Amino acid sequence: MTVIKYGDKIHILNGYNVWEGGYLDTNGHSTDGDTYNVSTNESATRDASLTGTWVLVCDSKHVGAEVISGDVIHVKNLYAAGTYLDSINHFPTKPGKYKVETATTSHRDGGSGTWHCRQSPPVSPTARSGSGTSSSSSTSTGPTAASWTPTGTPQRDRVRCLP
Repeated sequence: MTVIKYGDKIHILNGYNVWEGGYLDTNGHSTDGDTYNVSTNESATRDASLTGTWVLVCDSKHVGAEVISGDVIHVKNLYAAGTYLDSINHFPTKPGKYKVETATTSHRDGGSGTWHCRQSPPVSPTARSGSGTSSSSSTSTGPTAASWTPTGTPQRDRVRCLP
């Protein structure tokens, strides 16, 4: 496993249905006031324009610093000029709270583009291959998926990439 650092290009895999939830991706222009819609996609690299490639940014840390549990971050998408993961408007159905899209700034509206990293239990996306197809015996061979994995005491936990 590799440590994720600020400035690393990452692909974020959703854990739904034993890691079949798809990769976080921007997809089409927003109609709600932000820049792009956000959804998941079968492939981390849907096209060559980096719609599924993200970089973690922290106002209080420099590029190259390790991402750790408890950091307050912004999640930047690398498509076009780069936009930031952002919550906007109430989600129309329960149990959803807010819609998620991207915005041109990380500080659009009272913290809507600011996220808090917290450690979650480790799980293995062994049913997922790096090419975006399902395989019960394959692990990710392409771009890495982001996941929290405990590596010591809670104060020393690090964010890790799954190989």
